[in-house]
Amino acid sequence: MGEPSRGWWWRLWAAFVGLVASGLLRALASTWRVQVRGENPLLRTDPIVAGLWHRDMIVAAGAYRDLAASVPASQSKDGDLVSGALRRLGFGPVPRGSSSRGGVSVLRGLIRANRAGHHVALLLDGPRGPAGQVKPGVIALAATTGAPVIPVAMSASRCFRFGSWDRTVLPMPFSHVVCAYGKPLYVPKGTDEGAREALRAQLERELTELDESLT
Repeated sequence: MGEPSRGWWWRLWAAFVGLVASGLLRALASTWRVQVRGENPLLRTDPIVAGLWHRDMIVAAGAYRDLAASVPASQSKDGDLVSGALRRLGFGPVPRGSSSRGGVSVLRGLIRANRAGHHVALLLDGPRGPAGQVKPGVIALAATTGAPVIPVAMSASRCFRFGSWDRTVLPMPFSHVVCAYGKPLYVPKGTDEGAREALRAQLERELTELDESLT
């Protein structure tokens, strides 16, 4: 399932919003002082699957611009705006779908992107939460591609938090932004359902601990 069909007026509006949003975020992110904790997986030559909480999506979009990473977006109109902004921020393929709609198609798109050499980034408790609970799709993706899952936690010294279910973080200009990376988690092919659930729970614990280390 590809991108949804919309009217020309909506496509024009989405392109305009994506252009403005990406320009503003580029300008904002250029002022951040970014510190890396742990081994930076973006320096690896093999593609990875980066897993982070939904609330850190704006921080990640600014910090990881122009790296051609593949990030999914929903099939909703909001997803149209997000996908347009991501492309202008220098991200790679943007498969459309989510765990609640188009899940199979978005998983296939991410597999193709990862096998083509793109890093993949997933919001592990998205799209609607509950916050802090890892969904099983990341384990399926890792098992299929063989790529390691890298837990990623982010923080900002000064930020605004939206009143959404995930309390999305927007760092202020000139904030000190920390990107912390955990140890790679590998999911062998053929891993049964019980073992996959154990790995999902392990990833959730490790990401929670990594997040708490920043507070």
